[in-house]
Amino acid sequence: MKLTEANKKMHELFRELNVKEDEIIKEAEANGIWKPGLDSNRDLFKEVEKEYFEKIFDLKNQVDEIDE
Repeated sequence: MKLTEANKKMHELFRELNVKEDEIIKEAEANGIWKPGLDSNRDLFKEVEKEYFEKIFDLKNQVDEIDE
C-alpha cells in the first residue's frame, strides 16, 4: 500500500475515533458519570482508543511504498 493511501485511511480512522469519543462523552453526561477535570474521564476512552490505535498501527505496517 502506498503511503498516501494509508494516510487517507488513517485520517478516516481518526475521524471515526472522534465520533466514537463524542458518543462516549454524550452517554457519560447523560448517565451522570462525566467528571470535571482534564484526566478524570480517561478510563471511559481506553477500550475504543485501543481498538482504533491497533487498526492504525496495522495500517501503518501495511505501507510498503513511499510515493513522492
